[in-house]
Amino acid sequence: MKRSQVLFQQHVGRMFRAHWKLQGKKVLMDDGALKELKSKGIPYEDANEVVREHKIKTKFELDISQHFPPKPIQLDENHPDYHEEPCLKYSDNNVLLGGLDQAKVFTNSCEMDLDTLPLLESIKRSPDSPHDNLVKKCIKSSLLYDATQEKLPKIKDPERPAFNFARVYGITDKRKNFLLGKRLVQLCSSLSPQLLDHRTLVPGPIYFQAGLQRNEKRILLCNMADVLVTSSEKTKPIIDSKVTQDMPVPNIYPLSQHVSLEAHHFYQFKDIFPINEDFEKSNVHTVVIHFNKTEVANLYDIEVSESQFLARSLMKCYTFALAQARHTYGEGVLDLPEPIVVQCVQMDSKIFHFSILQLNTTAGPEETTIRNAYWNLPSISLYDTCDYIDGKPELQGYNPLVFRTLFSFFQNS
Repeated sequence: MKRSQVLFQQHVGRMFRAHWKLQGKKVLMDDGALKELKSKGIPYEDANEVVREHKIKTKFELDISQHFPPKPIQLDENHPDYHEEPCLKYSDNNVLLGGLDQAKVFTNSCEMDLDTLPLLESIKRSPDSPHDNLVKKCIKSSLLYDATQEKLPKIKDPERPAFNFARVYGITDKRKNFLLGKRLVQLCSSLSPQLLDHRTLVPGPIYFQAGLQRNEKRILLCNMADVLVTSSEKTKPIIDSKVTQDMPVPNIYPLSQHVSLEAHHFYQFKDIFPINEDFEKSNVHTVVIHFNKTEVANLYDIEVSESQFLARSLMKCYTFALAQARHTYGEGVLDLPEPIVVQCVQMDSKIFHFSILQLNTTAGPEETTIRNAYWNLPSISLYDTCDYIDGKPELQGYNPLVFRTLFSFFQNS
């Protein structure tokens, strides 16, 4: 080890700290000046009192509610929306276990023959649309050209459940449905300038809620309209309500019409119709709803069946029509003075399901002999393939019947 030069000098910083510590403990010596002043009656003041500022401390209260959100209310018995009596809810993420038959019993509806639907005849007679190129551009711009890149759900292989696939980024199903549904309805609106004075397109989601009392049970229907088309006039009834009198509803015994509805203790049992009363175009005309496999599921971890997919359209139609009926005729209305017709389009960016509900009564099947009329069109595929093939955007198997039907729904009065 090499020896370094020895420096006989003090560390300046250490000596300064030691000197400061020593001087800080120094006691002032009494020189007798204060004693002389007191003996001669000369007034004096303490130097510390002169230098020290006498400040009055004021208590400052900060209103944190302006800067921070309020604390969430605990979900307990003291919550303002708590009720001891549970309420059964049907929402956007629910599907009925019994499928379409259960939905018909719940909504007191009977499925009508498609031959009784005049709109279907006009769809068949309508020529091929000259605007198919615009529809194809809407499809590609919504499903392929959108710049949104998000982490998609995990890929699962039933034969290899433990295998971890690489995560894929792209356009989510929710955004595909939103873009495609809005653009197709906007295209219908732009191709019908004569209807702009009678129709209004409202991109959603828009919340509807209707409360029911069935078999001494409270039921809330809470559904979203992803794209809403309103009209200044009511859609004309398709058939007379007397035609549906005494028509049978499906027998789902031993199932109950309330099966697979979730019970909740926190709710507000009231009707919500989001359209203002003063708005002249306040009649629900056509509603576009989205079906997303990552959000809509059974309570029992099984895939959604075709019948449950169709039942979702009927339940949504019933919610919108019921909220419209309560808004127009009052909360206690049963048999409507004039039926309410609501058109519904359910889509998952590829499969489209068109349906129409004519609401004749708000009562259940055990309370009245009048039934609601429901027209259920077969599901249609908009295309076969819409993806990048060898690095090129490709749209194969385009079906013009989908837009033709949607355009006919939009123009129907």
